[in-house]
Amino acid sequence: MTDRFTKRLLSFAVMQLAVILGLIWIIAGNDRLFRNTVPIEQRLVSQNDTIRKKAQQELLGLETEQKKQAVSRLIPALEQSDPFVKKWAAISLALVGPAAQEAIPVLLQNVSAKEKDVEQAARVALSEIGAPDAQQLPSLLRTLQDPRDSVHCEAAVSIGKMGPAAQEAVPLLIGSIEHPGDTPPCFEEALASLAASLPSVFPPTIELLSSGHVEIRQKAAHVLGLAGVRSSDSITRLFDVLSRESDAKTRVWLSKALRLPYTPNADPMAVLEAALHDEEPAVRLQAALGVRQSAPRGLKTLPLILRMLRDSDSLIRRLGLETLRRSGLRSPELMQKVAKAQRDLDSGVRCRAAETLIETGSTDRVSIPLLIGDLRKDEDTARCAEDVLGLAGMFDNDVMHSMMRLVQEDKDPDIRSRAARVLMQLGPKAREAIPVLLRAQKDQVPGAEMALRSVRAPISKRR
Repeated sequence: MTDRFTKRLLSFAVMQLAVILGLIWIIAGNDRLFRNTVPIEQRLVSQNDTIRKKAQQELLGLETEQKKQAVSRLIPALEQSDPFVKKWAAISLALVGPAAQEAIPVLLQNVSAKEKDVEQAARVALSEIGAPDAQQLPSLLRTLQDPRDSVHCEAAVSIGKMGPAAQEAVPLLIGSIEHPGDTPPCFEEALASLAASLPSVFPPTIELLSSGHVEIRQKAAHVLGLAGVRSSDSITRLFDVLSRESDAKTRVWLSKALRLPYTPNADPMAVLEAALHDEEPAVRLQAALGVRQSAPRGLKTLPLILRMLRDSDSLIRRLGLETLRRSGLRSPELMQKVAKAQRDLDSGVRCRAAETLIETGSTDRVSIPLLIGDLRKDEDTARCAEDVLGLAGMFDNDVMHSMMRLVQEDKDPDIRSRAARVLMQLGPKAREAIPVLLRAQKDQVPGAEMALRSVRAPISKRR
C-alpha cells in the first residue's frame, strides 16, 4: 500500500514538472507571451544574451513616459550585490539616455565599484544621460561630500554640465577653494564649467586673488584660466593682479585666462609687454598668444613684436612673425629683422620669415637652400617648407628647377614626393617639369600623379 502511494505521488510530481516545463517552453517560444509574462527590467539583466538583446530593442522603442517607468524599476537592480546585474542595469540606463534622470544618484554610487566593468558602465550611463535637471541638484550637492574621490568628482562633473540650473552650487564650490590646502581639482573644473553660463562665478573667484595664501590664489587662478574671462571689468582687474603677482604658477594661469579676443586695447598692451619680459616661459608664451590674438594693427604693436622676435623661446618667435603679418607693419628696418630670422635655428621661424618676405615682394631674400634643407626634416617642418617654396616658386624659377632636380635625382622617395607636391602647387607654371614627373610617376613616387594633373591643367584665360 505504501509503495503504491509513493509511486502515485512520484508520478503526480513528474506530471506537474512536465506541465511547468511545457508552459515555460511555450512562453519562451512565444515572444509576445514571454514579454507579457516577464517584466522588462528582469529581461534587461538576463544571463541569456538573446533575451537581453530583444529587451534592449524593446526598451529603445518605448515612449518617453514608458522609459521613465522602466528606469524606476531598474534602479533596484543597481543596488544589488550581483556585478552582472548591476552592469547590465547601467547599460540599459545608458540606452534610455536623458530620460533616466532619476537614476543619477544611484549611478554616482556605482562609479566607485570594485568591478571595473560596473564602474565603466555607470560612467557611460551618466555620460549618456547628460546634464542633470534641477531636481537632481540637492542629491548632487550631498554627493559632493562623499569621501570617495571618484564619487564626489563625478558629481562635480555632473554639476558642471547643468549651467544656470546649478546656481545654488556656486557658493559651495567657491567655499571649497577659499581655504588653504588641497581641493579636488574636479571642483575647480566644475566651477570653471559653470562660469560659461553663470557670470556670478567671476566676482568671488577674482576676489580670492587678493588672498595672502598662495594656495588660494593658485586655485582661483586655475578656475579663471580654465574658464577664460570675457567682461572688460574682469579683464582689467586681472591685468592689474598679473602685474603684481609674485607666484609663477598663479601668473601662468592668469595669463591663460587673458588669452582672449576680448582684451581691451588700452592699458593691457603695457601689461602684455611686461608679461613678455617675465622670467617664466609659460607666462611669456601666454602673453605672446594674447598679443597675436588681440593686438591692434599699426605701430602700437611694434614694441611687442620686436620683443617676441628676440625671445629665447622659438614658439614665441614664431608668434612674433605671425603677429607681424597681422599688424600690417612693413618698414625696411623691420624687414631686415625678418630677413635675419631666415637663418633662425628653428625651422618654423625660418619658414614664417620667408613667407613674410615673399608676401612683401622681397623674394631675393628668400633662403631657398635652407627651405630645401627643411624638406629633409620631420613632416610638420617639411609641410611648412613645401607651402613656402610653392609660394616662392610663383616668383622665382630657380625654385622650380631645384624641385625638378630633387624629383629626378634624390634617392629618398619622401624627398622626391615632397618636391613633387611643391611642383603641384606651381600648377601650369611648372609645365617644364612634365617629363620629370612622368618618370617619377613610373617610379610610383607618391604625389607625382597629382602633380602631373596640376601642371597639365589648362591655363585660364582672362576675359
